Amino acid sequence: MLHRLSELEIENYVIPEPQDVRGWDIIDPQDNLVGEVDDLLVDRETGNVPYLVADIGGLFGIGTDTCVIPMQAVAASPDTEELRISKSVDEMKDAPSFEEDDELSDDYFERVATFYGVPAYLPTGAPA
Repeated sequence: MLHRLSELEIENYVIPEPQDVRGWDIIDPQDNLVGEVDDLLVDRETGNVPYLVADIGGLFGIGTDTCVIPMQAVAASPDTEELRISKSVDEMKDAPSFEEDDELSDDYFERVATFYGVPAYLPTGAPA
Protein backbone atom coordinates (compact mmCIF):
# COMPACT_ATOMS: atom_id res chain seq x y z
CA MET A 1 0.00 0.00 0.00
CA LEU A 2 1.33 3.44 -0.90
CA HIS A 3 1.11 6.44 1.39
CA ARG A 4 2.07 10.08 1.02
CA LEU A 5 5.20 10.73 3.03
CA SER A 6 3.63 13.95 4.34
CA GLU A 7 0.84 11.90 5.93
CA LEU A 8 3.16 9.48 7.73
CA GLU A 9 4.96 10.03 10.99
CA ILE A 10 8.16 11.39 9.49
CA GLU A 11 10.42 10.24 12.33
CA ASN A 12 9.59 6.63 11.42
CA TYR A 13 10.50 7.08 7.76
CA VAL A 14 13.95 8.25 6.83
CA ILE A 15 14.11 8.61 3.07
CA PRO A 16 17.68 8.12 1.89
CA GLU A 17 19.41 10.64 -0.35
CA PRO A 18 18.80 11.03 -3.30
CA GLN A 19 15.22 9.79 -2.89
CA ASP A 20 14.05 12.66 -0.70
CA VAL A 21 13.51 15.09 -3.54
CA ARG A 22 10.65 17.10 -2.03
CA GLY A 23 10.89 20.72 -3.14
CA TRP A 24 13.15 19.91 -6.08
CA ASP A 25 12.44 21.40 -9.52
CA ILE A 26 11.52 19.16 -12.45
CA ILE A 27 13.28 20.21 -15.66
CA ASP A 28 12.57 19.10 -19.23
CA PRO A 29 15.19 18.35 -21.96
CA GLN A 30 15.06 21.98 -23.14
CA ASP A 31 15.86 23.24 -19.60
CA ASN A 32 12.30 24.47 -19.04
CA LEU A 33 10.77 24.27 -15.59
CA VAL A 34 8.01 21.64 -15.67
CA GLY A 35 7.04 21.82 -12.01
CA GLU A 36 8.07 21.01 -8.45
CA VAL A 37 8.02 17.87 -6.32
CA ASP A 38 5.35 18.25 -3.64
CA ASP A 39 5.45 14.84 -1.96
CA LEU A 40 6.59 11.22 -2.24
CA LEU A 41 4.57 8.01 -2.33
CA VAL A 42 6.09 5.45 0.02
CA ASP A 43 5.44 1.71 0.09
CA ARG A 44 5.24 1.05 3.84
CA GLU A 45 5.84 -2.68 3.36
CA THR A 46 9.14 -2.34 1.48
CA GLY A 47 10.29 1.22 2.22
CA ASN A 48 10.48 1.88 -1.53
CA VAL A 49 9.67 5.30 -2.94
CA PRO A 50 8.32 4.36 -6.38
CA TYR A 51 6.58 7.65 -7.20
CA LEU A 52 6.80 11.34 -6.57
CA VAL A 53 3.83 13.71 -6.46
CA ALA A 54 4.40 16.87 -8.48
CA ASP A 55 2.64 20.13 -9.15
CA ILE A 56 3.12 20.89 -12.84
CA GLY A 57 2.23 23.79 -15.07
CA GLY A 58 0.61 26.97 -13.88
CA LEU A 59 2.20 30.17 -12.71
CA PHE A 60 3.12 30.85 -9.07
CA GLY A 61 1.05 27.83 -7.98
CA ILE A 62 -2.09 28.97 -9.80
CA GLY A 63 -3.50 26.64 -12.43
CA THR A 64 -1.23 23.74 -11.56
CA ASP A 65 -2.11 20.10 -12.05
CA THR A 66 -1.06 17.42 -9.58
CA CYS A 67 0.40 14.29 -11.11
CA VAL A 68 2.32 11.21 -10.07
CA ILE A 69 5.68 10.61 -11.74
CA PRO A 70 7.58 7.32 -11.45
CA MET A 71 11.01 7.70 -9.87
CA GLN A 72 12.26 5.57 -12.81
CA ALA A 73 11.23 8.39 -15.18
CA VAL A 74 13.52 11.02 -13.65
CA ALA A 75 17.25 11.51 -13.23
CA ALA A 76 18.44 13.31 -10.11
CA SER A 77 20.96 16.14 -10.15
CA PRO A 78 21.74 16.47 -6.42
CA ASP A 79 24.14 19.40 -6.90
CA THR A 80 21.34 21.56 -8.30
CA GLU A 81 18.41 19.82 -6.56
CA GLU A 82 16.76 19.21 -9.91
CA LEU A 83 15.12 16.21 -11.50
CA ARG A 84 15.50 15.77 -15.23
CA ILE A 85 12.60 14.27 -17.15
CA SER A 86 12.48 13.19 -20.80
CA LYS A 87 9.04 14.73 -21.40
CA SER A 88 8.73 18.35 -22.54
CA VAL A 89 6.60 20.96 -20.82
CA ASP A 90 4.02 20.55 -23.60
CA GLU A 91 4.01 16.75 -23.31
CA MET A 92 3.52 17.01 -19.56
CA LYS A 93 0.18 18.72 -20.17
CA ASP A 94 -1.08 15.25 -21.14
CA ALA A 95 0.30 13.49 -18.04
CA PRO A 96 -2.31 11.57 -16.04
CA SER A 97 -3.33 13.98 -13.28
CA PHE A 98 -5.44 13.50 -10.19
CA GLU A 99 -7.34 15.44 -7.57
CA GLU A 100 -6.49 15.10 -3.90
CA ASP A 101 -9.56 12.96 -3.16
CA ASP A 102 -9.17 10.67 -6.21
CA GLU A 103 -8.38 7.03 -5.58
CA LEU A 104 -5.00 6.08 -6.98
CA SER A 105 -5.84 2.65 -8.35
CA ASP A 106 -3.72 0.07 -10.16
CA ASP A 107 -5.36 1.32 -13.38
CA TYR A 108 -4.10 4.84 -12.66
CA PHE A 109 -0.55 3.59 -11.97
CA GLU A 110 -0.61 1.57 -15.20
CA ARG A 111 -1.65 4.70 -17.16
CA VAL A 112 1.17 6.62 -15.46
CA ALA A 113 3.71 3.92 -16.37
CA THR A 114 2.53 3.83 -19.98
CA PHE A 115 2.74 7.61 -20.30
CA TYR A 116 6.34 7.66 -19.03
CA GLY A 117 7.39 4.42 -20.74
CA VAL A 118 8.48 2.61 -17.57
CA PRO A 119 7.27 -0.56 -15.81
CA ALA A 120 4.35 -0.03 -13.44
CA TYR A 121 4.90 -0.35 -9.70
CA LEU A 122 1.53 -1.57 -8.51
CA PRO A 123 0.69 -1.24 -4.84
CA THR A 124 -1.34 -3.88 -3.06
CA GLY A 125 -3.98 -1.27 -2.28
CA ALA A 126 -4.85 2.38 -2.79
CA PRO A 127 -2.88 5.04 -0.91
CA ALA A 128 -4.37 6.17 2.37
